[in-house]
Amino acid sequence: MVWGKILPAATSLARRGLPLGLAHDVKLTRPIARGQIVTWDDAVVNAADPTVAFRREMEQTFAPPAPR
Repeated sequence: MVWGKILPAATSLARRGLPLGLAHDVKLTRPIARGQIVTWDDAVVNAADPTVAFRREMEQTFAPPAPR
């Protein structure tokens, strides 16, 4: 079962949250505790999938600037 929680974009990016729309049909790399955020590092995703590639591009394009 997959369920989600809305986070501000900056929080999701900072925590490397896996988007809910990409959380279906992925293999997890480790057990995830109930209520814990699933990150990109926790899931095996197909980087060649156009949806995944587009999301990664969006994250890079719209990421807040790094603090100086």
